[in-house]
Amino acid sequence: MVDIERALVTDGRLHIATDVEEYFGVMKELVARHNRFEPLTVEDLRPPEHELDYLTNFERKYRIEGRPIYRASYHFA
Repeated sequence: MVDIERALVTDGRLHIATDVEEYFGVMKELVARHNRFEPLTVEDLRPPEHELDYLTNFERKYRIEGRPIYRASYHFA
C-alpha cells in the first residue's frame, strides 16, 4: 500500500476489481487500514453505458459468462 500511496496524487482514485470474492475481501481490508482512502459511492463513478461496458478483456469474458465482478473505488485524500 505504501507504493500506491506514493504513486497517487492527492484527489487521485484507486480502483480495484476481481472475479475472486475472497481476494476482493483481502484487497478491501488492506485499503481500509489506510485512512487516506475514502470509499466512493456508485454516484461518484461513471455509470456503465450498456450491460457489456467493461474495463478489461477478462472482465468482458467473465461478464458474458455471467460470472460476478467485485469492484470498489476509493478517493485518495
